Amino acid sequence: VKLNTHLKIKLMQETKDQVERTNIEVHDIKINKKYISVSLRGQNYDLETALSELVDNSLDAGSTKIDITYPSKKDRESSTDIIIKDNGDGMSRSELMEAMNLGCDRPYDDNEIGYFGVGMKSSLAYLSETVRIITKRKDDSFYTELEWNVEKEASYRVSKVEDGNKNRQGTTII
Repeated sequence: VKLNTHLKIKLMQETKDQVERTNIEVHDIKINKKYISVSLRGQNYDLETALSELVDNSLDAGSTKIDITYPSKKDRESSTDIIIKDNGDGMSRSELMEAMNLGCDRPYDDNEIGYFGVGMKSSLAYLSETVRIITKRKDDSFYTELEWNVEKEASYRVSKVEDGNKNRQGTTII
């Protein structure tokens, strides 16, 4: 059925008038920071899933080498640190801060594994109560370090530390 132009314009105006009369309100979703870490830790993760998520991120960053250090039962008496270290592209300070947001609004390549911007935070929250991320891009003269106490804070601290080795790059998660 074809409508003439006059009728189309009249229908469009009537629809616009109806929308204006409905008195629709739009509100942002409110997030209570207090419950973010609890919610992240409540995801259905196990050790393998959490580590896989972080390895996926390393692969997305172009890593050709990924080392995972997991303490033996004997070593866990003195240290429980799980360390994931890669030689990927590393992140700038702003990229690291964006990666810590729940849900990332960035362009993703078709060949990337990650997509929604939630997995890294969920994995980190599952694996540890406190997290350190140390990351460096190849030509930077510094690395960026992030510390997050998952149990106590819905915020994190970021610092810049000088590093004279411009050839070193990658990310380490402790």
